[in-house]
Order: sequence, then C-alpha cells, then structure tokens
Amino acid sequence: MRPVVITVLMDIPADHRFHRATLSALEHAANARALPINVRVVPTDTIHDFAGVATGSSAIVIGPGSPYRDPEAALAMVREARERLPTPPTPSTAPGALL
Repeated sequence: MRPVVITVLMDIPADHRFHRATLSALEHAANARALPINVRVVPTDTIHDFAGVATGSSAIVIGPGSPYRDPEAALAMVREARERLPTPPTPSTAPGALL
C-alpha cells in the first residue's frame, strides 16, 4: 500500500510541544487504521509552488502556531488544496481555522 502523503503547514519549531503533538496525533491515527503515512512539514514562508504542494499531497493540514509567517501563503495553500485535491481534506488545528 502506498503511503498517504500529509502536508502540514506549520511555522513553529520542531521541538515545540504543539509541533510534536500534531505529528504524534497523525501517527496515532495512522497506526489505528494500519495506514502508512508520509508527513511533510512545510513552513508557510517557504511555499512557492502551491500547485506542486497540493498535487503532491493526499491531505493538507493547517497546523498550530498562528500567526503564520506568511498568512497569505497559508490561505493560498488552502484554496489550492480545495481546487486540486479530489476530496479536499483540509483539517485545521489553528484558531480561526482559515477555512
């Protein structure tokens, strides 16, 4: 089975508890379903190819840690995911949800 590619838009450091908790929650859910996953954490200020990120992902997760370094990029990524993913799964852990 091919892994589900989950892209997490998140600007907080990897050692931050919310960063670790987000990745742990995704791993927990994948293990519960015996589903292989590949999680990519992408900082908002590094997104230059919105279409490439969206089409290379099975799901886009808006991670915790607002305000984002590039809030416009986060919004553009949500729009891109909605338009390109077959069933646009864009769950959010962020206040305000961006959705």
